[in-house]
Amino acid sequence: MTELKFAPVHLAAIRLATLLACSAFTTWVHADEGGDQTLGVESSVKLPPQARGNPPSWAGKAFRQGVVAVANPFDRELFENLLAGQSLADAFTPDQSDGQAAFTLDGDPAMTLATGPIVNRSFEVQSGFLASVAGFTVAGDGRIIGNLGITTPTDGVRMALVSTGLGLTTQSGSFSQEVCLPPLPPGKTTMKIEYDWNFFSEEFLEYCGSQYQDFFQVSFGDTVLQSTKVDDLCNEGGLIHDDVAFDKGDVYRTGWRTQSVDVTALAGTTATLAFAAGDVGDSIYDTVILVDNARIVTE
Repeated sequence: MTELKFAPVHLAAIRLATLLACSAFTTWVHADEGGDQTLGVESSVKLPPQARGNPPSWAGKAFRQGVVAVANPFDRELFENLLAGQSLADAFTPDQSDGQAAFTLDGDPAMTLATGPIVNRSFEVQSGFLASVAGFTVAGDGRIIGNLGITTPTDGVRMALVSTGLGLTTQSGSFSQEVCLPPLPPGKTTMKIEYDWNFFSEEFLEYCGSQYQDFFQVSFGDTVLQSTKVDDLCNEGGLIHDDVAFDKGDVYRTGWRTQSVDVTALAGTTATLAFAAGDVGDSIYDTVILVDNARIVTE
């Protein structure tokens, strides 16, 4: 008996599938029960007979966001369960066989399929490399952590960190990902990008009002969603003395805040979503910004 093993899809492959799907977001595409649907692309590839119509009786078709897969019904059930948000362990049904082949699970049972616009939006998936944010391109100091002193994530058990150069490197950090914003669904009139952030700095309170103005900036392509510097937060007041120590002065934090930015005018477009820390004036006193639970909200 042949054994068919399912290995979890690598995060990069999931991201690729999500990006490929962006081209189909401008119109809502569904699978036809009666036949194949061409997406306006002619292929010169000669397909085998089973892929050119009249597939064998066991064939099933899963069609989501412009991706078509012709496969054994076991595959179809698994893929549909993953699309419904189940973990790999919950989506997989053990002891499946058609008498000729057995379908078995091999890999991380906790893995889930990323189907939303932002891959690894709550930073729960780790790549295994310390200086990295899975699903994002990192420059300088960007990473995923479980806590910073007594501060824990707002969603799940992990969060992202970006800094002006804390420990791993002296280079200010950023992490970014190409994101395709879907068009507004029927009945919705507003689209927002939201995320949670928490600003820690050694420049509080001693250097409020000085030229030392570390900052946190979030952008979507050429659109700046947030640009917050030290003095903006000094002037607001309410900074909290923190239990962590970096390497020079006392550290204060803002506490978790939620940023909500209207991006209705950008619905249906693709650009790079970037979170960055910047150092102004010196590189001696460090700043860290925690980020968690980035999401797209429609109302």
